[in-house]
Parts: sequence; structure tokens; C-alpha cells
Amino acid sequence: MAMFLAPPFWVAVGEAAAAVGAFISANAVPIAAGAVVVGGSAVVVNQMSKAEEEAAAKEEAGADSEVCQNCDEDGNPCLVGPYAEIAKQCASRGGNAHHIVPDRVYRLGTRPTGALERTTFNRIRGAPSLANGMSVCLSPAQHVAAHAATDPAITALGAATGGVAPMAAILAASQNGINTVPGLNQSCKEQANRAASNQVRSGTGLVAPGRTSMNPPRVLSEAARLLTRGYY
Repeated sequence: MAMFLAPPFWVAVGEAAAAVGAFISANAVPIAAGAVVVGGSAVVVNQMSKAEEEAAAKEEAGADSEVCQNCDEDGNPCLVGPYAEIAKQCASRGGNAHHIVPDRVYRLGTRPTGALERTTFNRIRGAPSLANGMSVCLSPAQHVAAHAATDPAITALGAATGGVAPMAAILAASQNGINTVPGLNQSCKEQANRAASNQVRSGTGLVAPGRTSMNPPRVLSEAARLLTRGYY
């Protein structure tokens, strides 16, 4: 005997199908180009080119391996601090640690070496050691430019006084040298000059005599006497 499904069953099936269709429409996930569906959600797959991937990797890793980019305007930090603390890190970036106030300004003799770099032996009163002198990391070209601007200016300060000048004038010439360094961003210049100023003010002071000559003063000269005494 033939059997027929009762009409209420067909109605229920139709209603269920309509409900499923409505649910799919309401919860459909648009699939963008380059996307796949994972667990019911659309996930965009990385579509970067090889060049873009390399650029992103370089940005993530930082530019520390590049030649002294730390002081330029490409997002790397400016490296300023005591000479001994920054010299190795600066060298690893291809740069030179530069004494903001030239170390010779503080010396009665020649540049110290070895363990003497960390002492104040044969230096003017209140002077930092060579190792503790405030410095900034510069590229080799920037380092040359800094000395080209600073050394003649400081030497000129003592041309009429036997090779000495007040530390205030020496500091100003040193800061001007930093301000003229090409490619060094303004923030780094300000940081370097502020560090040098703080060290001079808290060490020798601004009115103490400092050495301006490229060569050490002659023994028993007036310049040597002033530098040893520490005041005018």
C-alpha cells in the first residue's frame, strides 16, 4: 500500500530550509582576494613580494649593522655617553666615538693609553678621564667634519694667550662643532651638547682655564702654570 508523508512534515522541512538559508545569509564571511577560510573565519594570506618581505625584515631587525646609522634620521637611537661606554658599540656600527669637548683640552701632556685612560693623571682640575669624557657616535666622515670645525676654532681661542682659554669659550666652540656636523639630526646634536655642558659645568666649571693648543704646553710656561693651578 502506498504511503504518503503528511503535509505538516513538508511544511516543517520547508521552514527548516528557509531558516538555514537565512542563517547563511546573515553569517556569510566575505572572502577577500588572497584569503582562505580557517575555522569559519576568513584569514588574509601574506601577499608581500620578496622585496617587501626583505624590507619588513630589515625594519624589524633594526639598522644597527649599518654604518653608524644610529645618529641619522632613520629611527635608530642617538648614541651619547662616556667614551669607554659607547666606543665599542659605536665601532660595531662602523662609527667613531667622538669626544664632544676634545680630550686634549683637559691634558697637560700627550694622550694617555692603557690603564691611564681611566685616570685623571696629568690633567687639569675637575677634568674627566679620557674614558669618561662625554662622547657621541659619528660616522667616519662626520668625525672628520667635527674635528675640522672644532679644532681650529679652539686653537684660535688661545692664539693670544699662550694656548689657554676659559672652559666656557672652549665648550661653546665644541658645541658649535657638533652643530655643524652634516647628517646628524637636531635631537642628537642637542643631546650631545647637553651632555657635554653638564660635564663641564659639574667638573672644571666654566671659568677655569682649558688647553687650546694642539701640542702640550711647554714645562714651566705660563700656560702650564695656569692649567696646573686651575684658575686665572
